[in-house]
Amino acid sequence: MMVESTEWTFAADVAKWMSLFLHGQARLPFADAKVEQKGAGSAQRSDLVLYDRDGKSALTGEIKLPDSVEGQTPFHAKLVIDARRKASRLGCPFFFTWNVNRLVLWQSGQEHEIRVLDAAQIRTRAELGLPNVERQLRDGFIPGFLELFARIFRGEEAFGALALDQRFIRRLESCLYSLTNCLFPEVLERYRTKPAFRKDLNQWMREQDWLISEDPEILSADLDRATRLACYITGNKLVFYQALRRTRRFKLPKLEIPEHLDKAEGLSTHFNELFHQAKAVTHDYQTIFDGGFIDRVPFLAEPAVERWRAFVQLLSDFDFRDLDQDVIGHIFQDLLGPEERHRWGQHYTQPEIADLINAFCIRKPEAVVLDPASGSGTFNVRAYARKKCLARGALTHADLLKQVFACEISEYAAHLTALNLATRDLIDGDNFPQVARADFFDTDPAKPFCSVPDTLGTRRLRGEMAERDVFLPQADAVVGNPPYVRQEGIGALNKARYLQVATAGWNGMRLSGRSDLHVYFWPHAGRLLKDGGFFGFLTSASWLDVDYGFKLQEWILHYFEIVAILESNCEPWFTGARVATCVTILRRCSDATKRNANLVKFVQLRKPIGELIESDGTEIGQQEAAERFRDLIENTTETASTPDYRILVKPQQELWDEGCRDVSSASDHNGNDDESEDEDGEPMGAGTETQCSLHEPALAYGRQYHGSKWGVHLRAPDFYFELMRRFGRNLVPLGQIASVRYGFKSGCDDFFVLEDITKEALAAEKDTTAFKLRYRCPRKEVADGRLAIVRAGDGTEHPVEPEFLMPEVQSLMHIDRVMVRQRDVPHLLLLVSKSKSALKNTYVLDYIHFGERETFGGKIPTHKRPSCSGRAPWYDLSGYPVGRIILPIIVQYRHIVSWNRNKLPVNHALMVVDANPGLSNKALAAVLNSTLTAFIKPYFSRKLGNEANTQLDVYAAKMLPVVNVSALSRELVQHLEAAFDALEDRPVTGLVEERLLAAQNWDSLKDRDAAPRDVPEELKHADRRALDREVLLALGIPEVEVEDWLRRLYEETTRFFNEARLVEFQAMRNRLRSKKGRIASPHEIAREILEEFDPSKVRRLPADFLDPSEPLDTLELPAGKATIYEANDFLDARTLVIGKKRLSLRHRAQVELAKTCCDFGAGGFLKLPVAEAICRRVLHEWEAHLSGLSAEFRRLASERTDDEERIETIVAELLRSVHQPQHS
Repeated sequence: MMVESTEWTFAADVAKWMSLFLHGQARLPFADAKVEQKGAGSAQRSDLVLYDRDGKSALTGEIKLPDSVEGQTPFHAKLVIDARRKASRLGCPFFFTWNVNRLVLWQSGQEHEIRVLDAAQIRTRAELGLPNVERQLRDGFIPGFLELFARIFRGEEAFGALALDQRFIRRLESCLYSLTNCLFPEVLERYRTKPAFRKDLNQWMREQDWLISEDPEILSADLDRATRLACYITGNKLVFYQALRRTRRFKLPKLEIPEHLDKAEGLSTHFNELFHQAKAVTHDYQTIFDGGFIDRVPFLAEPAVERWRAFVQLLSDFDFRDLDQDVIGHIFQDLLGPEERHRWGQHYTQPEIADLINAFCIRKPEAVVLDPASGSGTFNVRAYARKKCLARGALTHADLLKQVFACEISEYAAHLTALNLATRDLIDGDNFPQVARADFFDTDPAKPFCSVPDTLGTRRLRGEMAERDVFLPQADAVVGNPPYVRQEGIGALNKARYLQVATAGWNGMRLSGRSDLHVYFWPHAGRLLKDGGFFGFLTSASWLDVDYGFKLQEWILHYFEIVAILESNCEPWFTGARVATCVTILRRCSDATKRNANLVKFVQLRKPIGELIESDGTEIGQQEAAERFRDLIENTTETASTPDYRILVKPQQELWDEGCRDVSSASDHNGNDDESEDEDGEPMGAGTETQCSLHEPALAYGRQYHGSKWGVHLRAPDFYFELMRRFGRNLVPLGQIASVRYGFKSGCDDFFVLEDITKEALAAEKDTTAFKLRYRCPRKEVADGRLAIVRAGDGTEHPVEPEFLMPEVQSLMHIDRVMVRQRDVPHLLLLVSKSKSALKNTYVLDYIHFGERETFGGKIPTHKRPSCSGRAPWYDLSGYPVGRIILPIIVQYRHIVSWNRNKLPVNHALMVVDANPGLSNKALAAVLNSTLTAFIKPYFSRKLGNEANTQLDVYAAKMLPVVNVSALSRELVQHLEAAFDALEDRPVTGLVEERLLAAQNWDSLKDRDAAPRDVPEELKHADRRALDREVLLALGIPEVEVEDWLRRLYEETTRFFNEARLVEFQAMRNRLRSKKGRIASPHEIAREILEEFDPSKVRRLPADFLDPSEPLDTLELPAGKATIYEANDFLDARTLVIGKKRLSLRHRAQVELAKTCCDFGAGGFLKLPVAEAICRRVLHEWEAHLSGLSAEFRRLASERTDDEERIETIVAELLRSVHQPQHS
């Protein structure tokens, strides 16, 4: 039986954990920690004392458990007073108050706290006994806190009282957290026992676009979030009421809770009466004070009354007018955890970023500004502040609000935007923020944008509520941070609607079906912009380099001057986002000549934005600092590089020329490139010529735009541009000198890609009769080599004539050298070009017939799949792409381009490269294997998340700059060929330094600097260096300079891959990712993984494994756990037991399949195959699928934790989540 924790036992545990950690940390200034029973000269105790190495007390603290009265918040007045007194009595320079969830650090003798640290998230003391909570505190929080306090104690880290707004937010959060803890059990109980309450809450959650789950853990998390949100909404209303009351204009009752009021329902009525009076006195703010079902939740439990009383007292202690801007926005930022923000694309924007974008886009005080996805209103609030500074008193609060428009689909976020704008000035008469709570794609200038109170109408004069419609004028500036949602999360119906709305008015415009959500915002917002107006978006940076972004590039070049594109290489611009981001500034321009002549500024920021636009802290100072940096960028006319930034200047005409450059080889134009299509099945650039004929701006260009990698101008190091300036003329896009294609796409790899198990079969079945029974062919023909036994992807085994099998390169995982050797290739490809009549009496024909019966996990038989049915005959893959060079798509640390001497078939997970006729494939292979290409390639690839992997697709590979082998002398070609031959037959290793490869994780890494200390082992090989020298000579580098360029090339390449390795360590470190100061639970990690997991990889049991043509039995399964008897049970081997119900099935295989289906959530009516062999096949396929899925989930989980127990829990959670109960 677990002993319940008390404050004494928990304090003793903490002291023990601190002492154990300190005993191994001689560098820290502390010796140990003890629980003291008495203070000096007093009967009072101090919960915990930390001693320095001289035996003096360095820190003392009071600990209260979160379910105690004083433990509701670490800011509890009595708790702080007691701790302060005890610290003073002990002569201790610092003290803390801690309620387990949050620790507040104070400096003795000072009034305000200096640090607030999140430690855990528990509701009751019983949770302290949970192993994961103990591990989180012992191994995560305690060491981190001691490290931080050591820096403060030594004076290495500055400290002081937190700013007023930070103190307010910390206390506000603490009060609201206490309220949530108090209310949650009641919400959970009512949800379980009150059908009407459950119905209303489910309806509210659906309105928030939350997915309602019956899973207990997910449901508990969602109810907790709903409770938290309900408390925040009421808290915001009270904050706003207090702000209104403190203005001289409105006579409102004091915000207080009468002493006699002790019922929660009565408190709700009391608050609603105050809100009603606020609406009546102000004749405004219905959208802020009105509510609905969710407003009842904060008053469901009587103990909430005292917690709301503490909250109201907190508001009395702070003057809201003195708080910093966007305080409520910071609350919104912390309200939604990182996982939820990521899921819904909601990322809080730093005010400094908003200020810089607004400085570019808002040039005059009367500018009309639109934010199409306002979130909590950061851009709107900062736009208001900028316009106010520019106006210098000439515009009233009402005037400014009339010129600032916001649209936001989230009801709560729209509520916050309105609050943030309204609180800019609570004295002005007309305080009507123009915030539309709507889907931006429903906005139309011809329709009302929103409604505001009508202060002049006759109904208002009679004291009645009245509203007037507000229409959206043409904007001078469109700014914002549109939501980041990947295309997979949009949905087909919404995608079609967004596409229609976005492209309306842009004649001939075409967007890719794979566009992320933010892409649709660009053209729709651009349509609302005046000619000469400015456009500033903070978005995911992926559009700069991927095929869907090329269509956006073309639209931009046709209609805008590109003022600047900015990206930071030292900080994320979305707090909690896992995507690279960039700022894009455009100016609407209908003059093609002016657009062409415009100088585009690609800005790489090398210091945090807060340092680059550092100010004196005043509003005017902030605006002037942003303007100075804006002017610096705009006035730069030549490329400039400093330790703080790099500004690369490029004429806009050059961007168009780069994008129009034909990167297709002669063979591509001859129709041999089956991969020149984009993801919509249309040729890259198709429709562009038609588009150019449809609108005037495009006529100025007159050429097809294919796209270009703009990200390289932001991310490549200075060395790259120096190399390009001097020798770039000798580089050409790979697609100009070679065909680049994906490997074969079979349409069903499970059927066509086979495993040779001939040796295994011969060893397994020595008896000729048993062999023939199992493999359906004579053993002697297999032993003589006339037949091979192969295993298909569904696990079935078949005899096939060897003449129809060829080794196939599935991946480079098993290939460790440049030369592809057949013995390193474990897979075979079925290659049959003969007609069925010519195959009469062959085993391969039997296998083809098998493929025509089976679906291999799909919904239709193999030969009816679109990619198969288009071939004649459908099974003929003999026209597979052929090439000597194999170029990988996804790479990490190793750069290897393989030589396919025998022209083996290559799977579509790889690319096939073949030099144009008359050119040397081997010389091209030398160039592609060079460190020069390894250095350039990542900047033309796309990153896969924030990990070290990069992906080079065909369209990008065609753009990849390589040495122009078509212009080389015969002598240089021969030198390259000889250098390549020397490299052929040894293992190729990674381009990361050994010191980083040897480290297992971030914590074991002593030197965390990416700057090279040494070159990787691969770059020390004489054959590697000889090849790289020849490639640099072929590039045109003078021989006397080659060694110096080679040294710099190795240094820059090593730096890049070192950085990738460090990023990978940090990704692995995400295993201990903190969510508001606590370790993410396995459930949270699993949800995060699922958000990025391709759902098409998951097959449902049994539906996705059944052939519709097969006879099926239908069973009705009751609720409950399924069990079966032993297979050798004479009476019950064919019985399935669920609860008290026994179901007699056809055979044992059907029983086992039914049991497996039940284990993975099947219920209600279930269809199962009649035939025993089919049941066995389904089970076999399911086990193979489950094994592969588990391995993939384990890999993803291991990137986030090394703890085997947690990995297993995460994998189990993932498998449970993707196989939710199915009822029919």
